[in-house]
Amino acid sequence: MQEMLKLSKSQGASTPAEKQRMQNIPYGSANPGEEHWTAVKLILKYLRNTKDMFLVYGGNMERELRVFCYTDAGYLTDADNLKSQTGYVFVLNGEPISMYCDNTGAIAIAKDDRVTKGARHFRTKVHYLRETIKLGDVKIEKIDTYDNLADPFTKALAFPKHSELTRNIGLLPASSFMDIVEPGFDKVVEVYMFKYDSVHGQWKKGDIKIKDEKTLLFGDKPVTVFGMKNPEEIPWGEAGAEYVVESTGVFTAKDKAAAHLKGGAKKVVISAPSADAPMFVMGVNEKEYKSDITIVSNASCTTNCLAPLAKVINDKFGIVEGLMTTVHSITATQKTVDGPSMKDWRGGRAASFNIIPSSTGAAKAVGKVLPALNGKLTGMAFRVPTVDVSVVDLTARLEKPASYDDIKAAIKAEAEGSLKGILGFTEDDVVSTDFVGDCSLKGVKLVEKVLSGQPGGGSSLVEA
Repeated sequence: MQEMLKLSKSQGASTPAEKQRMQNIPYGSANPGEEHWTAVKLILKYLRNTKDMFLVYGGNMERELRVFCYTDAGYLTDADNLKSQTGYVFVLNGEPISMYCDNTGAIAIAKDDRVTKGARHFRTKVHYLRETIKLGDVKIEKIDTYDNLADPFTKALAFPKHSELTRNIGLLPASSFMDIVEPGFDKVVEVYMFKYDSVHGQWKKGDIKIKDEKTLLFGDKPVTVFGMKNPEEIPWGEAGAEYVVESTGVFTAKDKAAAHLKGGAKKVVISAPSADAPMFVMGVNEKEYKSDITIVSNASCTTNCLAPLAKVINDKFGIVEGLMTTVHSITATQKTVDGPSMKDWRGGRAASFNIIPSSTGAAKAVGKVLPALNGKLTGMAFRVPTVDVSVVDLTARLEKPASYDDIKAAIKAEAEGSLKGILGFTEDDVVSTDFVGDCSLKGVKLVEKVLSGQPGGGSSLVEA
């Protein structure tokens, strides 16, 4: 007996026949091979500018294939961890796909509780529907919380023209999404993003044009643009690049950043804190760098703000202990509207409507670049609804008595001397937007909160 079915989006099959049919759909018993990855990487290349997790079905539940894609970076898989926060599915536009199946004996089988244990259907929580992208014959949609990820994949698998390759990973045939990964598309977007910026305004240093699918022209200067997810695949040597700035935020570990060296680069600078790469902050410990070090971390923006100031105060007056508070602009990892964030519940709240308490490792990082302060500083952070320019507030108990004028003089002297171009000093009544795009204004605005001459220890409290 045949029955025409429209596949559901429920937690389970809508009919016993559908449940039986799902049991019998062929799918891989192991993770996909290189051919599968080619298809996956092409799609992720288009979606690389999001911070979300992309879920690609690669077999039974115990061999689930998850693909994590971060900003213009690589991917990694986890075949064991079934916890997921966000999923994307790839389905045809329009109505659910209809198909015929044989439901003979399905009713009896459906009564067996074990029937769902190996089925495509599984329960998982994902983000609420945020957006739907339609390109060509493909719709990319973020699916609703409590929706079953398996159903949309089953719809895709039911498409009659699927090859065994695409059936196993739950994607449409490659021809259906080739328009998504058209090389010219990325270059057009890159040119647009260089020309127009919501914070810094329009690019006014010459024309930007597309020379070919791998090259942009900044005026007459050609700049090669690569689109590889794996740093090892980027031909830095052929391009003549000796120094690489690793700014994806993904390859921060020393061994992962070392992948750039395999492509021909000679040195790698990680623009973020690193757990194991040597860390350097200009004006603080850059003189300790040795030429045989090939991978370094430039620490975080907060550490670069705090460390030079802490060094000046410590060198001149000595710091017994200190508390750092950073009031930090929103970042790309935050959410525009409320959504689930399992590791940091507050971090899931809408960025533009809240002052959000957060954590920071900047105070601890100062101890790495300035060993004299190791263990003496602690810190906290607040994310606020501004798009650029952050503040670091340092409150310290000093070893030597110091007046407000003493502290001002010490910072100003260093800002105009050995730390010129790194540390600045101003007594003007500036606000955060005064620092946008104008590095000459970067600096310290002191707040007069100095308690000096305390009995017994000669300690002082300074807030800068």
